[in-house]
Amino acid sequence: MTMSELREMRKTYPSLNLELKRLQQKKTELIKENTVTDTVVGSSAEYPYTSHPVSVEGFMQTTAVRKQLNSINEQINKIIDMQNKVDKVISSISDNLVRYAVMQYVVEQKQLTTIYDSLDSYCESATVDALRKRIAREIKKI
Repeated sequence: MTMSELREMRKTYPSLNLELKRLQQKKTELIKENTVTDTVVGSSAEYPYTSHPVSVEGFMQTTAVRKQLNSINEQINKIIDMQNKVDKVISSISDNLVRYAVMQYVVEQKQLTTIYDSLDSYCESATVDALRKRIAREIKKI
């Protein structure tokens, strides 16, 4: 992997989260729109057999709704797979400092200078460029 691929990962990661939220919301709305309720009369199984109303709720699944749900679920699974690949790449970095920096860079969307400032006690005599080079070396190993 190269630094340009890491930057590309950084660009796509937030949009994956947004797309996932949008699809989950769309799925919830679709289910809510197709939920049906009814009330039936039931009674206890033992004596005295007193009747009482029972609410029943279900999901009306037509062919069109089923196709929409399947399509949404497939898209959600693809996004989760992409996120898992990114997480797997990050977790495969052996250097703890670099792994933390890459996680902050890709997932938290922080700039390298901000990450460097938060790591000042760990990178005492190093510069931001040294951190960038250290990340690049570790990324090449992947």
